Amino acid sequence: MLYLVIPFVIILYLSLTLIVSFFHTKNPKINFKGKKVCLLIAHPDDESMFFGPLLCHLSKIDCQVFILCMTTGNFYNQGSIRVQEMHSACSYMFDKYNLKIVDEGDKIPDHGTKNWDEELSKNIIFDYLQINSIQTVVTFDQFGISGHPNHCYLNKLMKKYFPNVELWQLMTVNRTRKYIPLLDILFSLREKYLIIGSVREYFRIFGMMLKHKSQLVWFRWLYLITSRYMFINSFEKIY
Repeated sequence: MLYLVIPFVIILYLSLTLIVSFFHTKNPKINFKGKKVCLLIAHPDDESMFFGPLLCHLSKIDCQVFILCMTTGNFYNQGSIRVQEMHSACSYMFDKYNLKIVDEGDKIPDHGTKNWDEELSKNIIFDYLQINSIQTVVTFDQFGISGHPNHCYLNKLMKKYFPNVELWQLMTVNRTRKYIPLLDILFSLREKYLIIGSVREYFRIFGMMLKHKSQLVWFRWLYLITSRYMFINSFEKIY
């Protein structure tokens, strides 16, 4: 039965994406042109799973892309593999980019219950932004999309220590909206800061995620087919 459902979902999903991207403006009300934009994430593959539409948008405009990933994703002792996979994914999406993957072991662990060293985390972010003269940062909102504590903590750090940057957060939606794009469209089109990818861009994001081979367990295949974050990103500007 599943082998009949999946092709139907794919066709419906991509058809919806084509229709929406055709009618939706190609110029989101997010002005990153000419800026240095830093994507701040917690784990390798966050950039592909959650921020794909944004990265596609950045790849088409005149801006400089910086990605700061705060862990190697070593929860299952795959950190070295995941680092290489992230480099491959970013190279697939961008011709030019600046990527820093932090490896501080237990001081900043990929873990759902262990706390990060706040002072060290703050200093790493500060140094990266200062060295590269970055004034625009995009990260997770306080709910972290998936609810992962590491995602949520990035939002807390930015709001607590970095009031002088232009800060954008990716908005979390409820589970129904997240996995039923037909329903989500009704809400998303009313949001101010919205990026909707085309069918071609959906496949670019899909291809980017395929570089993270170690993470392609069965439920992530379902995510790639059904998640709104594969073709829609909605943002809130904090300051």
